[in-house]
Amino acid sequence: MNHFLRIVAGLWKPLAFFLFFSAYGAAHAGYYDPSAYSGKVIRINTYAQELTYYESGKKIGGFTVSTGDETHETPNGRYKILTKEPRMYSKSAYKYMPYWMEFYDGSYGIHAFPENYRGEKNTSSIIGVKAAGGCVRLRKDQAKKLYDWTELGTTVIIASDYKEFESKDDERVIREYYANLNGGKYEEALSLRIDEKYQSGELEKYNRGFTFEILEMRRKDGDIVVKFHIVDRKWGKSTSYTRFRVVNWKIIRSFRVGRF
Repeated sequence: MNHFLRIVAGLWKPLAFFLFFSAYGAAHAGYYDPSAYSGKVIRINTYAQELTYYESGKKIGGFTVSTGDETHETPNGRYKILTKEPRMYSKSAYKYMPYWMEFYDGSYGIHAFPENYRGEKNTSSIIGVKAAGGCVRLRKDQAKKLYDWTELGTTVIIASDYKEFESKDDERVIREYYANLNGGKYEEALSLRIDEKYQSGELEKYNRGFTFEILEMRRKDGDIVVKFHIVDRKWGKSTSYTRFRVVNWKIIRSFRVGRF
């Protein structure tokens, strides 16, 4: 009998640790599960740059976003929408934040891209690529849609879940490529290509003065077709389509197409 008790006594500690960490892991995973909440929930994956929103566990919709970069990361955790303003002025950034939805500390929120006082987009950032500031940015039309749907007290859950969206890495390369073009980082953009379509200096020659706004991406026969706006300050905005093939985080070919 004493021998049996000693065996039980020796097992209870590892068993207790196992049960504790299993419960902790389940609870941690549960906070990121929108079905665990009643009412409205916004779920943000900072790895995939994706926002999805739910009501009573049912997915309503989703958008590609830009969260904070390594200098000002968007904080992981569980939050609530605390305040809403149709056009909030940031004294620290000296910019307006359309469709502001604050979720933490007065400094972190979900909003459209910053604007100047005339209502013009005031950043070179591109949706789908991390940007400075720590907030969660959307296209203006998408931000308005989310703003109209969101209520004060809506749950916001944020985590970096690389497993869920590993298949979107090819899209991330393309978004980073256009972000570099928009920011005038032509050598960085060229480093994402291993094809011979452009040589050093040619990307700048053909792309300087233009801004690119990605509207939609679709997969087709192993490629990704990108629909985007080309914005020229002199000639205005036009719509174009380019088909990309990405392998091992590098663009190996791209060419213009007429449509999806």
